[in-house]
Amino acid sequence: MFGKKSSQEKASYVVQVKEDGSIVLPKEAMDMFGIVPGDNVAVLGEKSKGGLVIIKNDMMVKMLMKGQAN
Repeated sequence: MFGKKSSQEKASYVVQVKEDGSIVLPKEAMDMFGIVPGDNVAVLGEKSKGGLVIIKNDMMVKMLMKGQAN
């Protein structure tokens, strides 16, 4: 982890991508967002915007279900 900025509600981190494509989530971020070893996370991105987002899988399911209800 190269740097971090966090508060009670928001956090941002810079992590290094390993040669095999893996990254390590900072312990502080895992604790803040309730991520434990073995959890699944979704990695979402939009090439035109040049970014990726990591979201806890159960939150992704809730978002998708909410979208289907509308």
